[in-house]
Amino acid sequence: MYRSGDVVPVARRTFYLLTEDPNKTLVATGFDPTLTKYDLNSLTQYHSGPDSTKPAMALGVLCNFDVLPGVAEGCARNTAIVTRSAVLQGMTGFDGKLQLADLQPGTYYLFGSTPTRSRRGIAMWSIPVVVKSGQNTTVTLDANNAAWTG
Repeated sequence: MYRSGDVVPVARRTFYLLTEDPNKTLVATGFDPTLTKYDLNSLTQYHSGPDSTKPAMALGVLCNFDVLPGVAEGCARNTAIVTRSAVLQGMTGFDGKLQLADLQPGTYYLFGSTPTRSRRGIAMWSIPVVVKSGQNTTVTLDANNAAWTG
């Protein structure tokens, strides 16, 4: 059992390592978070952070509300568009760790989400990761680098 405020591993969740920035990918394919069927302001009324208008964050928010009519289909379609640039994907272990090996040096984007214990909560990440030759790169996912938490 976890107490409120405890650090909880992001266990058994799929994450994607993308070669393309998911925000740019969504915009290039016509996804506009301001023109969705549902008013994002009402869906995210308790979120007003600097990333609140970024497409990847909007996608994460909408996917969290997949019980609304038509949202599940849009979520699946747009997630497939974003993840088509994935070079690797993997599931975190119970300890919240995921190792992705044999990467070429370059800039990638780590993309994924997990439910939280808050009402209709989700934490979603879409962060750049720079991989350098001959070095291990460690990324800690937490509320400080999440694109959205709620």
